[in-house]
Amino acid sequence: MRNDRYRTFAICLAFAFGGASIMTGCAKGGETPVSTAPVSSSPCASIETFGCDRFTSISGIQNGSAVSWLGTEPLLLSFSYQNGSINAIVGTPCNAINVPVQISGDKITPDANSVIHGAKGCVNDAGQKEMWATTFFSTPMSVVSTDSVLTLSTSTASVVFSRATS
Repeated sequence: MRNDRYRTFAICLAFAFGGASIMTGCAKGGETPVSTAPVSSSPCASIETFGCDRFTSISGIQNGSAVSWLGTEPLLLSFSYQNGSINAIVGTPCNAINVPVQISGDKITPDANSVIHGAKGCVNDAGQKEMWATTFFSTPMSVVSTDSVLTLSTSTASVVFSRATS
């Protein structure tokens, strides 16, 4: 059962970041699969601020210093509604991370105890980037969103994302 959940999660992430417009089969065993097709009646379209949009990091800072790899090896971000909760799906240079979140106004509160990582073992530089992203997305953050840019900020770091045009 556990291997089936990981395999299903990996397939769902591949669809999420592979450009497919529909994700299905992302529910736990025995539950009805969730579809996140980008249409007005889809679950992701109802996610406050984000809808079905995808984002790519373009810059970031931590403790006043640039985190330059966020522009050259970007994080990929999308939000989906799965198994009764909103999830931030984050593609790092090595793995994908799925973080259940609550969104209220301009605040995102992650459930840091329920973060799920992809199955790759990330080491060296890629592992450090995944750890950085995990720490960032496990911390409550504020949101500033415009038509083209999304900025997520914690007490020590900020990441600026461009909104995908398609």
